[in-house]
Amino acid sequence: NRVSHSPKNYIHEGFLDNFLNLIIWGHEHECNIVPSPASQAGFWITQPGSTIATSLSEFEAKKKHIGLLEICGGTFRMKPIQLSTVRPYIIEDVVLSSIQALENNPDQIYNYLSEKVEELIETANREQKEANKPPMQPLIRLKVDYTGFTSINNSRFGQQFVGKVANPKDILLFHRKSKPKTARLPTGDS
Repeated sequence: NRVSHSPKNYIHEGFLDNFLNLIIWGHEHECNIVPSPASQAGFWITQPGSTIATSLSEFEAKKKHIGLLEICGGTFRMKPIQLSTVRPYIIEDVVLSSIQALENNPDQIYNYLSEKVEELIETANREQKEANKPPMQPLIRLKVDYTGFTSINNSRFGQQFVGKVANPKDILLFHRKSKPKTARLPTGDS
């Protein structure tokens, strides 16, 4: 992996030799097809990313590309080519506490989130039509901060979107703001 998720599961670019000109980094979700200079060495890095959304993360929501690599002598150039048949994926954050007139009522929360998902489906469908792409059920993800609110049943919520989205069982991702950790002061007993 290029990105450090833990101390032992990635390769820092400082470990790669300077005789390399271009690193094509695989096994990453995010598409960064245009080569960029390495921060600590004299080579360039391109990261094609996955050609389809393999996880419902923010990195997967970017446009997907392949690259045509042209090499002439000691120089190279990467020509990005946007993929046109990738399933649309829209991700958005919602903070329930910032929605005025929304009470801690499961029916109100359900209705608000349903309207939000419908808007995202319309956006995905409109973008496909404008780009003359074949219609595909989009992937929709709402990351919902429900701090101070109750959550709703994700499976039941998704039932209403069967046939409209590709991922009706995991549209919603609920999370709460983490409370700041307080340091324990020594008691003075010795």
